[in-house]
Amino acid sequence: MRLSAFWDEKSMHKLAPADCYDENTLSMPSDSPLVDCFSPEPRTPESRERAVRMARYLDTTFIGVGKGGVLTFGHGGPGEIQPHVVERTEEFKILHFEGGHKRRKNYNPHSLHYYDFPVKVEGDLERLELPDMGDPERFRDIEGDCRAFREAGFVSTGSIQGFFAGLGPISRLFIVRVSRVKTCGGAHNFTSGRCGGSQSKNHR
Repeated sequence: MRLSAFWDEKSMHKLAPADCYDENTLSMPSDSPLVDCFSPEPRTPESRERAVRMARYLDTTFIGVGKGGVLTFGHGGPGEIQPHVVERTEEFKILHFEGGHKRRKNYNPHSLHYYDFPVKVEGDLERLELPDMGDPERFRDIEGDCRAFREAGFVSTGSIQGFFAGLGPISRLFIVRVSRVKTCGGAHNFTSGRCGGSQSKNHR
């Protein structure tokens, strides 16, 4: 088993075949094609095919579900706070995330700067606006993604702010049991599935 990923869109475009990626591959809205946020429209079969081709190209066992969540060793998908591009230049782009904070992504060299956090004093917690994680529309692509990736021979995974906090594998509608923790390839994931002979431990 091998976990692989791209962190930088330009590197991905340079190194990976063009039919392996689209605007739904990486966890931040794409610069090519140019989009400011992930589309609310249902994910297309072609987008899922591109995700499968990327997994085959990277020789990985897993595919992350949801728009922006293809690369398991990273971020993305509807279980994470979602970004919206508010500014772009040739040198960087600035993203505003659900919950209020911002990130500046610099292109050359690649780096991220986190700032404008909404909670500065205790009273800010009362005014903090968070996304509705119970909204089924948020997870509308998950069942179709899981089905397509499973039929292609891959394990579906999902993230809640990164692979170290990930939920995977998932089989249907992001429903998982998180009572067991397993070690898989050196990374600890809450999981309801099996992972290559690893041992599980109960965490209460």
